[in-house]
Amino acid sequence: MIYENPTAKCYLLLYSSIQIVKGYARSLLIDLERHKMRLIPNEFLEFIDQCKTTYLPTVLKNYQENDQPILKEYMEFIIENEYGFYTDQPECFPELDLTWKTPSDITNAVIDVNKSSKHSYTDIIKILDKLNCQAIDLRVFEHINFDIVTNFIHATESSCIRNINIYIPYNTWKQRAIDKDYFLDYPRVNSFIIHGSPSNIIKDNDYDKRKVIFLQKDITSASCCGYVSENLMIGNMSLFTESQHYNSCLNKKLSIDVDGQVKNCNVQAESYGKYNQIDVIDLVKNNKSFSSLWKITKDDILVCKDCEFRYVCVDCRGLISDNNNIYSKPERCNYNPYKADWEPEPIKIIGQ
Repeated sequence: MIYENPTAKCYLLLYSSIQIVKGYARSLLIDLERHKMRLIPNEFLEFIDQCKTTYLPTVLKNYQENDQPILKEYMEFIIENEYGFYTDQPECFPELDLTWKTPSDITNAVIDVNKSSKHSYTDIIKILDKLNCQAIDLRVFEHINFDIVTNFIHATESSCIRNINIYIPYNTWKQRAIDKDYFLDYPRVNSFIIHGSPSNIIKDNDYDKRKVIFLQKDITSASCCGYVSENLMIGNMSLFTESQHYNSCLNKKLSIDVDGQVKNCNVQAESYGKYNQIDVIDLVKNNKSFSSLWKITKDDILVCKDCEFRYVCVDCRGLISDNNNIYSKPERCNYNPYKADWEPEPIKIIGQ
C-alpha cells in the first residue's frame, strides 16, 4: 500500500524512473520520465538508500537531533516533487531494469559534407536502412546549395530513419528560411543547427519540440565536436540505460566523412574505405576493429567514473586527453567532479 504520510512501519522509496548517480562530491537525481535533472548532496543518496531497507522511523532515529530538520527537508523534497512515496510493501516495487537492447546494427549515423563532397544520398540511405539506423546528423561545413539538403531529406522518405538533425552554415540557411511549413513537409527533421550565425538564438516551434538553433560558432570540420557541457546532458531512458553497458558516443555509430570514407567517428584517423567501394554491412557486423571501442563505458574512463553526469553525458573517445590511453578522460571536458566545478581548462590527472 502507498501512503501520503509516513507511518510507524513504512519505507520511503523512489519511483523506479527516478535514478540517482553518485559522484565524488555530489550526486545527480535524474527523472527519466520527465527528462529533468537536479543536483543533490551525497548525503541525500545515503539517506534514501537506508530508507529502502529500513523502516523510516528507525532511519530517522539513527541521526543526530540537529540533522532532523535536514532529513525533513529531504522527505518533503521527495514527496512534493513526486520523486517517491511511502509504503509498507517495498517488495511490490522492483527496481528499474537497466538492460539496453536494440534491433539496430547501427542506431545513429553522421554524414559530413563540404563543397567537394560527391555523396550519393540514395545509396547511403539504402545502406543505413539495411542496418536499421534510426537517426542521422547531416553536418554541412561549407556554403552549398540548399537544394542538396532537401535532396538528402527526400532520400530518407522510404527509410526507417526517424530523426534527422541538420547542421548548415548561415549563408546556406539564408537561401531558404526554415519555418513551420518546412517541418510539416519533412516530419523526420528534428532540428536545424545554423552555425556561423550573427547571434546565439534558439527558436522553438509552438506546435512541437522541433527547433532551429542559431550558433555564432563556425562548424568547419569533424574536429569541431567532442565538447562537453552541462547544457548538453540528456536525461532520458535510452541514453541512461545504454551508458550502463556501452560507450555513449561510439556504440552502434557509423560515420561517413566529406570524402565518403567510412569510420566509427569522423574525428578518428582510422577509416575502412569508401561507402561505395566496400561492403559496409559486412564491416559493421563482422569487423571487430570497427566496434572495438563500443564497450568502453563511463565507469571505465578516468575522471568520468567519478562524475555524477556520467550516464547522461555523450563523451568523445576520438578526442581524449592521452592518446596512449584509451581510458583517458575526454580532451574537451572541463568539468572537475572532485571540486564539482566547471574549470576554464581541462583538468590534468597525474599518471594518466
